[in-house]
Amino acid sequence: TQVMYMYYLLGHRLMELPIPVERKEMIAQNTYLLTLDGDIDFQPHAVHLLIDLMKKNQNLGAACGRIHPIGSGPMVWYQMFEYAIGHWLQKATEHMIGCVLCSPGCFSLFRGKALMDDSVMRKYTTTSQEARHYVQYDQGEDRWLCTLLLQRGYRVEYSAASDAYTHCPEGFNEFYNQRRRWVPSTVANIMDLLMDYRRTIQINDNISMPYIIYQIMLMGGTILGPGTIFLMLVGAFVAAFHIDNWTSFQYNVIPIFLFMFVCFVCKSNIQLFVAQILSTAYALIMMAVIVGTALQLGEDGIGSPSAIFLIALSSSTFIAACLHPQEFFCVVHGFIYLLSIPSMYLLLILYSIINLNVVSWGTREVAVKKTKKLIAAAILSAVYSLIMMAVLVGVALEMNQDGILSPGSLFLFFVAGEIIVTACLHPREFHYLLRGIIYYIFIPSTYLLLNIYVICNVNNIAWGTRDNVTAKKTKQVTSIQFHFHRKSLI
Repeated sequence: TQVMYMYYLLGHRLMELPIPVERKEMIAQNTYLLTLDGDIDFQPHAVHLLIDLMKKNQNLGAACGRIHPIGSGPMVWYQMFEYAIGHWLQKATEHMIGCVLCSPGCFSLFRGKALMDDSVMRKYTTTSQEARHYVQYDQGEDRWLCTLLLQRGYRVEYSAASDAYTHCPEGFNEFYNQRRRWVPSTVANIMDLLMDYRRTIQINDNISMPYIIYQIMLMGGTILGPGTIFLMLVGAFVAAFHIDNWTSFQYNVIPIFLFMFVCFVCKSNIQLFVAQILSTAYALIMMAVIVGTALQLGEDGIGSPSAIFLIALSSSTFIAACLHPQEFFCVVHGFIYLLSIPSMYLLLILYSIINLNVVSWGTREVAVKKTKKLIAAAILSAVYSLIMMAVLVGVALEMNQDGILSPGSLFLFFVAGEIIVTACLHPREFHYLLRGIIYYIFIPSTYLLLNIYVICNVNNIAWGTRDNVTAKKTKQVTSIQFHFHRKSLI
């Protein structure tokens, strides 16, 4: 529908006018498309501010305003603080040192000439063919469109005074399914921009090398985020409950493995149910950690490293809130945000990654029937994956005891070194090394279970992935032929 409206307004209504081409270009330069969600609420003044930005900079391809989530309940309170710090800190920083990476489709203004660029609209209408296309193109189309604009040299800006109000998810399941789309789409589009950064810097005057380094740091933080939160929980357990590090590690790794196992083998509703239980448990634990941290700070004083870090972190948020007095009340919801950190930065990331194959929007899943063999293989693969992760931790501990010159350490260094050297000889594909951990975890599944499955089903000559589609097409063709012959006879 987006493409249909764009082609109608820009292609039919504009390009088919009986006027010179120069006049059409001028009209396209001053034609703006306002994208909205059905539940958005705004005032005309908010649109006027975005139009003023467009008039000031002729190279501005898109502009967005300050989105305020509205609704009721704890999930809405969490999003109010999340949206606030996201706009106060990240989006404002992107606006000042480079370009905003995403102009949200719920309330944004796009320039007609920028959308009519062949390299923008033609690529935006591309049908997804590869696996990453479904994530990058379909799961976050507004971010994908902004990525195309930036790669063509256009600027994307943010207006903090242009306020719009949208109804955000109020339920846990709806929120998780929404972010299950947003997280992979965000990572995919930023990676696309970073991998093509040389050409983007040459074409786009608003994107510099320091800005690219800033985005690389954010991407690194995103990748390391789940592991950082896990280590934070381990340390928090030690401080709050006065247990040793290894016991704390065991208490934290067991529920995470359990959640991963559920995500691999169970349906979405069961995954979300387990996520709710774990989120509630972690929220209670975070409350205990806060109390323990407060007691620890009382003993150590405000000059301790923990106290200095906590004061610096809270002060940055408090100062940003003071600079936005009309939104200062959002700071109150920071307590909910703090309690939800393990859920949103650990469980949600795992849920998004493990369900990466789900390309629907969360409310339109079509049930897929699995054979008992595939269900058994999925369960065993998940079990073996957990075992391989435990083996990896055990090997690391063993290497720490035996030293780097032990036979096991030398063998591991030889294998890893060979792969790293090969990757260095292919610098454009070096990022594939990041997926090595996934390859390692699935070794028992792909080299043992898969071969057994192939040998035991050697009599099955079906393609496996096109049976339903082929049957559906056959029925359609048969129906068409029947109606055609029937019409010819009549």
